[in-house]
Amino acid sequence: MIGSGKGVTIKDAISCVTQLAEEKTNKSVEVISIDPPALLSPIENRNFIADISKLKKMSTWEPLVGIDSGITETIRSMMAN
Repeated sequence: MIGSGKGVTIKDAISCVTQLAEEKTNKSVEVISIDPPALLSPIENRNFIADISKLKKMSTWEPLVGIDSGITETIRSMMAN
């Protein structure tokens, strides 16, 4: 995966996975949040959004799959195996 140029928080990604997993399996998914470790490196609190502008400018590439679709396809694939 290259990126989409759009940011998604870990919380939102986990929420998406939880919702889609519950829909696909008809089972409840419990998410437990914990505090980060006391000695967490400052770099672990960073934000990252892939800058895809150069690739888009140099090619005809465009992201075709959003986070929801990507997670849905991943869950579907995992359930098939």
